Amino acid sequence: MSETQTHSLPTVTTVPTIVIQPRHSWSLGLRSLWSHRELTFFLVWRDVKLRYKQTFFGAGWALIQPIMLMGVFGLFF
Repeated sequence: MSETQTHSLPTVTTVPTIVIQPRHSWSLGLRSLWSHRELTFFLVWRDVKLRYKQTFFGAGWALIQPIMLMGVFGLFF
């Protein structure tokens, strides 16, 4: 009794190559930024809170510091 075995070769599927290229325009992506404005707001707010969490004035330091610097430069220059 002889059994014939058929060996099938695995099929090779080719995956299409995706090439990512930069845009050729100088667009800043403001339309995308506007459509995701809520996400952008929360990400910026999170960064500000984390940066100024340990300061005495808190997030207000982000406004106080440039105003004081402007006063010092205005006084001396």
